[in-house]
Amino acid sequence: MHRFWAMIDDEQARPRRGSGIVIASLAGIAAVATAKAARHYIGVDLPFMFCVAAALATAIHYGALASLTASLTGLGLTIVLAPAADPLVTIHNAAGAAVFCVCIALFGGALLRYSARERRFAAIARRRERVLQGMFVGSPAITLIIDENDQVVAANEAAGRLFEQPSSALIGRGIAALIGEGLRSSRRRLTIGIGGRDRHLRVTATRMTLAGRHFQTIHIGDETEVTEAHEQLASTQRELYQIARATALGQLGSSIAHELNQPLASVANYSGVARALLTAADPDISAVRQVLDDTLDQVFRAGQVLKRLREFVRRRAFDRIDVDAAEVVGDAVRLGLLAVKEVNAELTVEVAPVNRTICVDVVQLQQVILNLMINAVDAVRSQPVRRIAVRVWEDGETLFCAVSDNGPGIPSSLRTTVFEPFRSSKEQGIGIGLAICRTIVEAHAEKIWCDTDPVLGGARFAFSLPLSNSREAEDVGRASGLHNR
Repeated sequence: MHRFWAMIDDEQARPRRGSGIVIASLAGIAAVATAKAARHYIGVDLPFMFCVAAALATAIHYGALASLTASLTGLGLTIVLAPAADPLVTIHNAAGAAVFCVCIALFGGALLRYSARERRFAAIARRRERVLQGMFVGSPAITLIIDENDQVVAANEAAGRLFEQPSSALIGRGIAALIGEGLRSSRRRLTIGIGGRDRHLRVTATRMTLAGRHFQTIHIGDETEVTEAHEQLASTQRELYQIARATALGQLGSSIAHELNQPLASVANYSGVARALLTAADPDISAVRQVLDDTLDQVFRAGQVLKRLREFVRRRAFDRIDVDAAEVVGDAVRLGLLAVKEVNAELTVEVAPVNRTICVDVVQLQQVILNLMINAVDAVRSQPVRRIAVRVWEDGETLFCAVSDNGPGIPSSLRTTVFEPFRSSKEQGIGIGLAICRTIVEAHAEKIWCDTDPVLGGARFAFSLPLSNSREAEDVGRASGLHNR
């Protein structure tokens, strides 16, 4: 700012007053002529008085040098032109008048310099005020200044546009009336209604003291468009995730139909048996009751399958909760098992004992595992022996999950781009499944990668998740070890 103010305060263009030597000389001559005229016409004989007046006038307007010039000219001509017997024009009187003129010249010069300095400072202050006023009023940043009573004392045009009224109308209003509440902290975010629309604002207050009074400068950032864009992006992502989940289930259509057909066929068979038992001459009520119980079990089994599918595919907001890792992986594997059965692959699930929970969005995590399992199924589809493995283990503060297969693997040239949108190694793939997986994992502040599985020899897709606070070890050994399906 110092350089900026130096440019604003530059005085090179300021017109300067001339030295006034010529005018001072003329003033001295005029003083002598006036004294002669006054003596001749009105009988006033004050030969040095008009010289003093000339010295005073030139001192006030042109400074000490001009005043001395006028004094020297006036006194010199007065002495030269005075008659020899003039009782007033004496050496003593001339010396007194000269001393008096010198004093006037020095005093007038100092007064002139002081006056010039005051005018210069006043001009600088006016220029700075105009600059600051222009910067404040025309700034696109929304700015208010409030006093110690939280009353608005200044507002720029941007503030007027935000509150949809002239900036002058904001003067005198309380800050609480504008933003809905007082300023309890120097930085905060809030949402208020303006003109029938919710505005998301970031408010920053800076304190300052001027002339013993306390003020606050309020800077308001309108984040409405950014917030709405983020909300729209989140909504679009949720819709995309929902479409991706529905697409994943669509790929398992025949397997889902087969999974539902088994309990429904059992229901039909048990119903036929129950009807046959009831039409007997002496029906066995206990047998009928057992058959009906078995029928209900199959109905509940089909209902659980539909519930899992509906819960997986429905549209929902991002919701992270603390859950057991083995439970989440188990539910995801049960969905992925439909695809595994379709190609008659051997599935190995290894879940090491985990003594802590994970804070995740359950459905989105299941979506990641299901997508990776479907990709593994596609990779082993053409293999004579099809093997897929899902492994979960804990290392320090992180949980790792990997899905591997014995397929052809991922070419090294694609490993750095395989998670980018619309990049796929499959002929019929559109390349959004792995991109969605990466987005979901990164939303949990972790990462996903791919390499070669050292055991199966095919591709391995692995991701990490942060572990939550420690809790008592649970019996997750039910999912640990090798489970071949």
